[in-house]
Formats: sequence, structure tokens, C-alpha cells
Amino acid sequence: MAGGGGDKYNLNLVPFIDLFSTLVIFLLSTAVWEQLAAVPVNLGNSDQNKVNMPTSKEEAKLVKGDLKVFIKKDSVELFDQGRSTRFTREDLVGSQFAAVVQFADDARLKYPLKNDVVLQVDDDAVYEDIVAVMDKFLGRDFDQLVVMGAEF
Repeated sequence: MAGGGGDKYNLNLVPFIDLFSTLVIFLLSTAVWEQLAAVPVNLGNSDQNKVNMPTSKEEAKLVKGDLKVFIKKDSVELFDQGRSTRFTREDLVGSQFAAVVQFADDARLKYPLKNDVVLQVDDDAVYEDIVAVMDKFLGRDFDQLVVMGAEF
């Protein structure tokens, strides 16, 4: 056996090729699923994100309200300048979120220049409730919704 080294030093590469081809397929498929799981967010252009500051005290009163909505697993709490109203999930779903619509309508009348509402969402909140509350506010021209997690 001149120069070959014999069978003792032969390395079988077929299992390594199988392993790497499996890894490549796995990594490519998980990369695609990660892209599908991403939620696209449109932040708009810079002109839309400019805030118009009130120029008078009367105009400031029309924007001043501090509107917050706490969405939990079993209830929704509506806050307006320190006053809160709590509704159970069953009451809201049964009435198709009429209380949220009334709150948004009252806030629209009270603060006609206000566009933002803070939604603080519990980790256990029902997704359909979150979407329903967002839809009710978007339907009342509150187009700047801030959704954040909340510790209760």
C-alpha cells in the first residue's frame, strides 16, 4: 500500500453530508417562519407624526384629557382624568362593547382635538377584546393608539 494509508484512515463523509443538509433545510424553514410571525408596523411618514401644540388655554382643554383603558382577562377598565369605570368581560361582550363606544363618544365630545388613547393590556387578556376595543376607538377618530403591557 504505497501512499494510500489503507482502510484504517478512510473517513466516511456521507453521514456528515446528511447531517449538514438536514441542518440547512431546518435553518431555512425556521427563518421563513420567523418572517411570517413578524407583525408589520406602519409608523407613517414624518409629516403625519408631527404634534400640533395647542395655542390657547381653550384649545388646551380640548386636548388635555388623559384617556387610558386597562384590558384584563376578565374585565376592562376605562379611565378619564382619574375617574375609572370597570366592566366585566361578559357585560362588554354581551353588549358588543357598548360601554366602550359610549366612553369613546363622551371623550370625543369632551376632547374634540384629542387623538390618542393609551391601552394597557394584561398578558392574559383575550385577543378579541383587545381588537374590539381598538376598533371602537379607531371608529371614533382616535387614530393614535398606544398599546403597552401593564402590571396589575
